[in-house]
Amino acid sequence: MAPQTFLAPGQRYSDIASDPWRVDQQLTILQIAHHEDDKAVVTYRCFNGAEESTSVSRFEAAIAGGLIVPVIGTGRVAAC
Repeated sequence: MAPQTFLAPGQRYSDIASDPWRVDQQLTILQIAHHEDDKAVVTYRCFNGAEESTSVSRFEAAIAGGLIVPVIGTGRVAAC
């Protein structure tokens, strides 16, 4: 069974210290991949346009810890 996550392609996140309305300051979820060992990996586009991957649990921990926040609409930050 694939691990559950609230992350989905197209979601955008911003560093808590940056302006969320600036697209060049946002992370964008590109893909969630589920591996055979039940470890999910998220691939995202960084602020500088580069693509990076990390474990879903690590990305979710950054959100839960307040390091990055979801961006909604035209750059408003959602409350978590």
